[in-house]
Amino acid sequence: MGVLLDYWRFTKINSSGQRVVEEKVEIEEWLTQVVPSLVNQQDGHEPPLQRILLSMRRNQNGPENDRVYSELSLRCKISRCIEKTCIQLEMRFGDRHRFTRRDLFVLALDDDGRAPFLDSTLDSAAHSYRPLSFKVLESFDPDRAALNTWVMRQVRHHPTVKAFLHEQGLILVTDWAILKDTRIEQTRQILDEFHSLSKHENNQACQLLQAYHQVYRSDRLQQRQRGTIKGRAECTPPTREQLKRIASIIQSTMEECWSVEVTMERLQVLATLLRQYRVYTRCKTLPTESLDAPQTYEIAAQSQAPTIDHDQGEQDDFLSYYRSQLAPCLDQAITEVMGDRLSSLKRKKPQMVQPFLMAMHLFHCGGYSMGEIAPLIGLKAQFQVTRLLKLKELRATVQARMITLLLDRVVDQAKHHLDIDHLDTGQLDRISDQIRDALNDDVVALMYASEAEATTVKHRPLTSMFAQCLCSYLETRSLAS
Repeated sequence: MGVLLDYWRFTKINSSGQRVVEEKVEIEEWLTQVVPSLVNQQDGHEPPLQRILLSMRRNQNGPENDRVYSELSLRCKISRCIEKTCIQLEMRFGDRHRFTRRDLFVLALDDDGRAPFLDSTLDSAAHSYRPLSFKVLESFDPDRAALNTWVMRQVRHHPTVKAFLHEQGLILVTDWAILKDTRIEQTRQILDEFHSLSKHENNQACQLLQAYHQVYRSDRLQQRQRGTIKGRAECTPPTREQLKRIASIIQSTMEECWSVEVTMERLQVLATLLRQYRVYTRCKTLPTESLDAPQTYEIAAQSQAPTIDHDQGEQDDFLSYYRSQLAPCLDQAITEVMGDRLSSLKRKKPQMVQPFLMAMHLFHCGGYSMGEIAPLIGLKAQFQVTRLLKLKELRATVQARMITLLLDRVVDQAKHHLDIDHLDTGQLDRISDQIRDALNDDVVALMYASEAEATTVKHRPLTSMFAQCLCSYLETRSLAS
């Protein structure tokens, strides 16, 4: 029966703070009587079972016993989903941010599995505190998301879990939420004082953010008014139509013509710069994460209804493919972004092309400091080298380009593990969004590693993956010329 066992096994924390699993025999017997055809089927029949149980629980005219048991069965499944989410968070961020799954279990597995949450007991003293599983049950809509995906989202946004992760210096928020919630004046200050962007670059970024606010915030407000989104719904990537409207505003205000792809990329670059500032203000350092345990395979599995074969060999093949694409995508991203940067310099300041290339090589491949580089390329001060190289902007642009390149390859590979004939366009889009979030975390970690190294290592070549790929590009270009 596979994962269907989760519908009568309840995971909780006991009085000693230990994780325990209770088998609800009465729920197992009830399920085999009420929905025997589904219980005896394969794991891919989870969504129909969830719909039936949810319908029974919400049917106020139905038998009381069915309402109670259907709810408890769903709570069993939810407890298992919460446990898996806590484990994934530990695997992904635990080492760097100094927490374990047990720290999260205590915060998220707060349902004792006893009294039902039905209408007759909601206002009783026993339910003055409503556990996370209750919030999941009340907000879950099977037409909008798979239960696994919905639980993952609720755990990440659960106030106590979120507060704990913030204390550990970990911010789980999408790029689009960061852009939506950051004020223009605050952005201007961050880009000037923290990232040292030029006045022109700062103004351009702020105009982009203003256009994003004008389109994205307005649409989100209308969605709330129509009831399309409720509560603290996650901010999803802008649609192609929204990106076209943003690009249209940019064209009218800045007289620049951007494609949808360029608009998306520049929004991601801006979000990355703002995210870096948020992380720094909370933990006063630039964190690094491991690239050895990407979660794209698990996320793809959770975000769709049909079954995936979880054979370990298949998962290993997927992860091996993922890792094999990191370096090629980074190489291509660096080549494209450096090409754009050089083209811009040739148009605006052709005399600075060679000093720029020399400074890049000295910093990344020779371990020179900015102050040491300045006189070697004919400049007087360190800040002039900083303004010439614009390393933070370079990393952010490479990051956005790399995510786009990697996403195309990984999504295509993930589809080989999915029964895509049974997925509609909306489900495929959700899978792509989930994979994008996972890739974003990994690529951000790669860039953080590069930036952290660049701020500490002196007088020897930098060894981060970004630095090595950039040096390879510079050396290849030097040989070609």
